[in-house]
Amino acid sequence: MMIPFINYILPLIFLIIYSGGSVLSDGNLEKETIQCSPSRTITIELSKGYFKKSVTYEEGIIETFTFSDSSYIFIFCGRMQTYPMLSEDKYQVTKTKELNGLKSRLGINLETSKLWREDNYKSGIAIVYDNVPESRQTEFNNMLGSIEIKEQ
Repeated sequence: MMIPFINYILPLIFLIIYSGGSVLSDGNLEKETIQCSPSRTITIELSKGYFKKSVTYEEGIIETFTFSDSSYIFIFCGRMQTYPMLSEDKYQVTKTKELNGLKSRLGINLETSKLWREDNYKSGIAIVYDNVPESRQTEFNNMLGSIEIKEQ
C-alpha cells in the first residue's frame, strides 16, 4: 500500500521543489487597487508583509507601501508635480528607458547603497521604489511590472 502513495506524493513534491516555488508564489501576493480619480484606477500586485499609508490632497493621492526591511513603493496620482520625483543628488541614475509613454529611470541611492526605480507615465502617474536591497530587485521589478492602469 505504501508504494502507490509514494507514486503520487513524490511527483507532487518534485513539482513544488523544482518549479522554483511558482506553485506557491501567488499566495504571497496581494492586489491593491488605487482610485486615482473617478475614472482612473491603478492595480498592483504586492508581496505580502507591507504597511500601507494613504495621503490625499487637492491635486491627487499618494499611496505608500513600506516593507519590513524599510524598502518601499509609492504611487503618485496627480498632475501638479515636477518629474522626475527622485531628483536629489543622492539618486544616481544608472539606466534610463522610454517606451510607449513610460519614462523609466533606475539607479543607486548613494546614501544607502540600495536600489531605486521611478516610472513616470504621461497621464500624471509616478510609481517609485526605493531603499531596495539588490537581493530583492527582481521582486520589486515584478511588482512594478504588474501595474495595470485602467481608464473607465
